[in-house]
Amino acid sequence: MNDRAALDADSAFGASAFEGSLESTAPMRWMGWRLRLLVLAALLGCLGLFTLMRWVTDSPSLDALFETRAEQGPPVLVASALPELKSAIGKPLVAFEGADGRRQPVSALLLQRSARWQVDDDAREQQVRQQEALAEALARGALTLEFGDGQRIAVRPQPRGFGGVGATFWPLAGLALLLYLVGVVVVLARPQTRNALYFIIALAQAGNLLFIAIDSLRGLGMPAGASASEMFPRLAFDLVSAAACVHVFALHPRRVPGADAISGAAWAVTALTLGLVHAELLPRLWWWSQGTILALSVASLAVLSWSYRIEANPFAAVMRRFGTIAVSTFALVSLAVALLAT
Repeated sequence: MNDRAALDADSAFGASAFEGSLESTAPMRWMGWRLRLLVLAALLGCLGLFTLMRWVTDSPSLDALFETRAEQGPPVLVASALPELKSAIGKPLVAFEGADGRRQPVSALLLQRSARWQVDDDAREQQVRQQEALAEALARGALTLEFGDGQRIAVRPQPRGFGGVGATFWPLAGLALLLYLVGVVVVLARPQTRNALYFIIALAQAGNLLFIAIDSLRGLGMPAGASASEMFPRLAFDLVSAAACVHVFALHPRRVPGADAISGAAWAVTALTLGLVHAELLPRLWWWSQGTILALSVASLAVLSWSYRIEANPFAAVMRRFGTIAVSTFALVSLAVALLAT
């Protein structure tokens, strides 16, 4: 047994986690503390998702569809189920006013939900300011919309409700919960460093899915705080996932020389970047963060290729192919977003 463990520690050609699960003692694994922790984790995940759903469905919004017809022009009302807005269909929205009387001019940025993929720092700040001002005005229970021809229409926002979240929210939220639970199962089945890293990646991507689900909400208006709180967590999710990939490929399928130093460097770069972002000391935030994520992703592929040269493991070959596709896609998407923003 000791010889087998030593072989498995150096090479992934040894017994895998799946093979180990076929042993006669495997069914007993889930009869003790693992099962209790899994049930607790599932309950916490469901409770967290229910809390998120309650927050989203209780948030006020306007049942109205707007679109932009010019690059920097104001949003144009396309359709609405509200009778008072029927006369304004086809007109551009230039401002809104809350119950406190404060007037907020609007632009096409009002319809852009995700601050994470806003390249320009000033545009991101304006986007968040407009979204949060609208959320605050909606929360006060009364809103006056001002259109391009001078028409002013008073509307009364209503809670979004379960029917107002849209069809995209539910599968994304369900997928986030499933991904979280898969990560819990993996780390409980065999508690070890590489499985803990997988759980970190799964948790980060589940968080990203929840933010995407919130961005997909129907109607005009986001829950209060959703736009202002998005940028840092989503950057943290992506940076932590990239650093965890470097770390796990330094250990698996074969531990490469200097694995601790490589992993430490990846986490140090991540911590430094997040510290600068949190302190708001990083100008051109999107460019720096996106470049750091891409650099860590390329580093993970380099470590995986090094591992494959040391030992031609089929798992490393497959992961290198998938990793190359994923990193290339990420780079192309980043380039497309950057070109559209210029």
